[in-house]
Amino acid sequence: MLERICDGEGAAKCVTAFCAFGSWSRGALEVGDVDLDIEYDRSRDPETARQMLDLLVAGRDWNSPLRKALKPRRVLQVLYEEIAHITEPVLIYQDGDDLEAALARVNAINADPATARAERDPVHPVLEPVIDALSRPSLILLGELLTHGHIGVSVLDLRDVALSDVEDPEFHKFLVDAWAESSPRARAARAGGAFLLGRGLELSRLEILGRHPGGPADGLTWAVEAREGKLKNLARDLGHRFESWLYVVRPERKQPLRALEITAPATSVLHDEDFEMNASLLKHAPHIQ
Repeated sequence: MLERICDGEGAAKCVTAFCAFGSWSRGALEVGDVDLDIEYDRSRDPETARQMLDLLVAGRDWNSPLRKALKPRRVLQVLYEEIAHITEPVLIYQDGDDLEAALARVNAINADPATARAERDPVHPVLEPVIDALSRPSLILLGELLTHGHIGVSVLDLRDVALSDVEDPEFHKFLVDAWAESSPRARAARAGGAFLLGRGLELSRLEILGRHPGGPADGLTWAVEAREGKLKNLARDLGHRFESWLYVVRPERKQPLRALEITAPATSVLHDEDFEMNASLLKHAPHIQ
């Protein structure tokens, strides 16, 4: 991935900084994955800026051009523009570095057999079953919303659904048109959509990974999501665009599927148009700054 960043072609030329955090950056010999944050300036490449704007307007993952350009392997847990939420980031690449300079920073991270998993912030008990599948910013966000009663969360085990088992013809066509059958996101969309349809919801009431299988986005009730970067939209969406979220936690091709059913109680401040999530986090969770 560093080679692609240093080559600076297409969307990769937008990367301005690349940091590591977590146990790998502290020299741990065994890690579950490598945590990374990428900072970027999309104005550096007009085509990337246009694509990101189009994706943003369509309600889809606007970081897709970067993901496609950098092709991170699944062992890398990559966040985008979350540096303010990360403690002790280790700089790997900064604007102007060549590959030799970036690799020198990687090699400067010394192995430390005494290093274990990083100490975590206090985690809300409801989130304990998925603590290893969520990044620190997501755990802080959900934990603060839970602690102050702004949301309710239930952890669910989802049944895996093969494309051939999808009986609703409109839902089946939507899935075929939207994703390759083998992709983790397609797996999350099938399982999440089938779960809610099984509850009796109409397809037209769902938004699935930013897309609307039932036509125009009017009268939506539920969002099915699997992109962790979208969790920051909770405060904006719950109580306004959606009644509830079904967030499929880090879908993989073969691992069991878990989801968070997220709702906003009628008394939640999320229903208040003037509520500012960033101001609330700054007040209640200053440790993220």
